[in-house]
Amino acid sequence: DHDMFAFLMTPDRMVMDPVGRELYRGIIAINSEVGAAALKIMAFYFRDVCGNFIIWGAEQIAEISLRHVGDIRKGWQNAQVSVRKYLDGAASLETAKFEELSRIIAGNKDDVLDKVFGLRIPELSRKLISESYDAVVPSEDGAPNTVWGLAQGITRVSQREQFADERNKIDRGAGKLLAAAARF
Repeated sequence: DHDMFAFLMTPDRMVMDPVGRELYRGIIAINSEVGAAALKIMAFYFRDVCGNFIIWGAEQIAEISLRHVGDIRKGWQNAQVSVRKYLDGAASLETAKFEELSRIIAGNKDDVLDKVFGLRIPELSRKLISESYDAVVPSEDGAPNTVWGLAQGITRVSQREQFADERNKIDRGAGKLLAAAARF
């Protein structure tokens, strides 16, 4: 009658984000004892975790979800392989991705707004992009005219929202911006 979760991390395999701060790889597995909810595995980078399992600075979240319908053993086996590859993988691919995220979108705020708004990401209005650009703290987030910096500003702005569903919507927009980094 209870759900469970397990948190795994690789403290010896960290990567550096575009600002030069350490990120660890983490995994959370969630399952329902009675099959009332899907089996989920979330992979992410994070900055720190406390004894209460509060995960600080989680970024780049990816999720695998398997519904408890029919035989999910094959899906679970595939998920286990993916998790192992993620936790054991070399940092070179992540480093290359972070270099891509460090690309400059444009030289000034107006051009950044034009280019990002031009991507037509439904969760990101021009006003929200502008607020996000202004919310970037360069010493913590990087430059606001980079994909990484602007995405950090977007998540910073999302924290101002009163309701979790609105924060989640904005954070999904930041994720879509990160996924579109190669377009700049």
